[in-house]
Amino acid sequence: MSVDPKDYENPEMEIWLLTYLYYHRRDQSVVSRDLIEDIPQSLLKTLPKQDHLHYMVTRFIRAGYFKEAIGTFRAGSNYHLFITDKGIMEFRKQLSPLFQTCKDNQKLEKIINENVGSTELKNTIIEFFEKNKNCNEDEFDSRLHEFTNFLGKESVIWIFKLILASSR
Repeated sequence: MSVDPKDYENPEMEIWLLTYLYYHRRDQSVVSRDLIEDIPQSLLKTLPKQDHLHYMVTRFIRAGYFKEAIGTFRAGSNYHLFITDKGIMEFRKQLSPLFQTCKDNQKLEKIINENVGSTELKNTIIEFFEKNKNCNEDEFDSRLHEFTNFLGKESVIWIFKLILASSR
């Protein structure tokens, strides 16, 4: 039996959407095709149809996490989305466990080793967390945003994975 797109829930996909829009340049919008192109294949495979993503994004718009620049967000459309202050606050709630985890070197190294690919990238990420483990959450968030801008949009995938792993 298929799930009605309006009733579809996928907590990992929701965290991915918040993470993606948060770490996307805030002065630029995201169009629906960007989401489809950039979602990790493992998550994309969990979508029964693209309509399910459309309804999930629509729920976020109604909740005030995203705002539309023009029109109505539809699957396959080029309508633009921006993250709102409320969306940023919701994302920060999701980021908080990762902030706490960075203070525990053993746990941090374990989740990085399990969730990040190359050794060079692992070392770069561990070094970042080591340097920033004593700052407050606002500073950590700001520095993490700069760090991901430096690494590029692929960094959204490992931030997403680290958030999930630190929440468990």
